[in-house]
Amino acid sequence: MGSSYLRPKAYGLGRPQRTAGRTKLKLPTQLKIGGHTYKIQLIEESLLEDNETCGRIDRSKGLILIGKNLMQSEKEVTLFHEIIHGINGELKEELVDSLAQGIYQVLSDNKMLK
Repeated sequence: MGSSYLRPKAYGLGRPQRTAGRTKLKLPTQLKIGGHTYKIQLIEESLLEDNETCGRIDRSKGLILIGKNLMQSEKEVTLFHEIIHGINGELKEELVDSLAQGIYQVLSDNKMLK
């Protein structure tokens, strides 16, 4: 069973803000969430559920899929979003989206993304 990340406009939150001069987050090829290893793959958005979907986590396959043509900041927020789903798959999409956007903004504004 998987969870998807919808583009922020689907919730009326807007795009993630970019901080001038910030370097991008290096997206890992895999990461561990709760002791489970997930492979991260960049794929064509057309292979995701619909035009509003930016990413997806599939726990049964150990995969996190992220649209490869997204802006770098959208890829980063999508990764945070899917990590939150990996930690707790029971949270509502609006809460997961708000947390992902908030974490991204705090890390970005405080120059913690390298």
